[in-house]
Amino acid sequence: MWKFEGIIIIILEDNKNIRLEIDIGWFDKWLYVKEPNGKPADFSPEKVTPAFVKSAILFALKAGWNNGRLQLTYQSRDFQVLNDYND
Repeated sequence: MWKFEGIIIIILEDNKNIRLEIDIGWFDKWLYVKEPNGKPADFSPEKVTPAFVKSAILFALKAGWNNGRLQLTYQSRDFQVLNDYND
């Protein structure tokens, strides 16, 4: 199961303790309508698709994620491990 709450959260349905979080740098663009110069850099991808989620999971598995919580960032079309809380 996966959902979006500012970050992408992927949780195994049969084990809620196994969790992958991906920060894509998302922000609400409406917060910067009156102050466009203070707006952060654009985030990518603009749409979170099942293919993107699959690529995040495959990257996490290659990085050794098999238990616990793993936090990734996605910037410049590249995943990076932010924090690894594997048990």
